[in-house]
Amino acid sequence: MTTDAEYAAMTLPKVGSCVVSDDEAVMDLAYFDALAEYSTSLPTGTFVGKRWKRRVPYATTMPGVWYLCEYVEHIDPGLVGVVTRRITQVVPEAGL
Repeated sequence: MTTDAEYAAMTLPKVGSCVVSDDEAVMDLAYFDALAEYSTSLPTGTFVGKRWKRRVPYATTMPGVWYLCEYVEHIDPGLVGVVTRRITQVVPEAGL
């Protein structure tokens, strides 16, 4: 059986840089590209610290906004919360 920590090591981006505040995220292109996209669903493998990207609106010709989503601790130990931060900038090279 795989532990949460082992699963996290296998699935979280291993490249690039990402800096977050309470409501926004800035990352380089390598980190953005390495994030799994779940624009219409939630990822499986639920553990605190798992991150993914989501586009709103999804699959339209309208300009979209990208969000960095992350599973976080919840007051109920049997649940996880989700924090969503707007991705305000994707820079082409590492070095944030």
